[in-house]
Amino acid sequence: MARYSLAVAIAGAPPNGQYAKYVAGTKIASDSGSAIAGDVVWPAVVGSPNRNQLIPLDASAAAAIGGTIGVFSPGPGCVGQGACKRPLFF
Repeated sequence: MARYSLAVAIAGAPPNGQYAKYVAGTKIASDSGSAIAGDVVWPAVVGSPNRNQLIPLDASAAAAIGGTIGVFSPGPGCVGQGACKRPLFF
């Protein structure tokens, strides 16, 4: 039971769904028990979580990926890893 946010866009067909493109920021849940409204339930994507593609949103996701919750935080207006090109320090 884990929830992630996509760090990159992917394409595929979740169970009981149609083939589609999912943009970075889409919320992916491992099962319907952990999903909230708007999440895509897609066990195959989160079965072997990849730190470069998924951002953990809860404790079980962080444990599965071996990191901390919300380790990737692009900031407002940024939708994927490397998308925000502004300097970090002003």
